[in-house]
Amino acid sequence: MDKETKSSAQKIIEDFGLDISTAITAFFRKIIQTGSIPFSFDQKGRLDNPKYIAQLVKEIGSAKKQGKKYSSATRMLSDILG
Repeated sequence: MDKETKSSAQKIIEDFGLDISTAITAFFRKIIQTGSIPFSFDQKGRLDNPKYIAQLVKEIGSAKKQGKKYSSATRMLSDILG
């Protein structure tokens, strides 16, 4: 994740009195609870938007180089949730 995105999100999350770890935990628990991604995609995130696609490709490339790999979702959640 780029620093600008993280910083902008962190400011909003802190305005709610939370830290990033708590917000991410809440997000993952909502995914588990609903079996879906708990937000809708609007025009900013449409797959026919070239800028959005370029950003996704960039982030996927970065994640492949720097991201962790897990053998199961259980191990990933254990690492994330501590």
